[in-house]
Amino acid sequence: WKCRRCKHSPLSHRLKVTDTNDRSWATAIFAAVRNIRCCAVTILSFDTEKACLSLAVKLEADRILEFKSAIQSTLDPGEVSLFFDDKCCHLIQSVNHLDRQVLRNQKGISATRFSLLEAIIRVLIACDAVYYRLYYLQITRSVPDDGSFLIPHPTSYFLVPYLCWDVSRGETFK
Repeated sequence: WKCRRCKHSPLSHRLKVTDTNDRSWATAIFAAVRNIRCCAVTILSFDTEKACLSLAVKLEADRILEFKSAIQSTLDPGEVSLFFDDKCCHLIQSVNHLDRQVLRNQKGISATRFSLLEAIIRVLIACDAVYYRLYYLQITRSVPDDGSFLIPHPTSYFLVPYLCWDVSRGETFK
């Protein structure tokens, strides 16, 4: 399956944070969550790239774990528990569940399209929970401002075409 505009895989429309440090963890997690959300949405539609998209989702989820120490050094313990231990870990568990469902679907082991759809919806809900918490942390100034990026307002995030949905027709901007 290829993008209708650029003829590449939808994975080419990933958000990338090139310079990650202890001050930019929120930006990097936002990019990972957005990428997970976009790839998860496309898994159900395209049979040929399910495994590839599932792997991409899993790799993005693993990136979130890389920022645990930066999160712990920035946020107070209660917020670390709520944001990382609750929201981020739930997202990672949902991604792992989706990956298992994709593997079961490929092997034909009692996995229906409904169970795959349910796993995708769980990932989307978990992504949105992490996004909203990141946005809250930004507006309460709990996240260090690295000066490079602001997490978009929910209206922009959910309504701007190709930002968090339907990356199959997305465009590359530089």
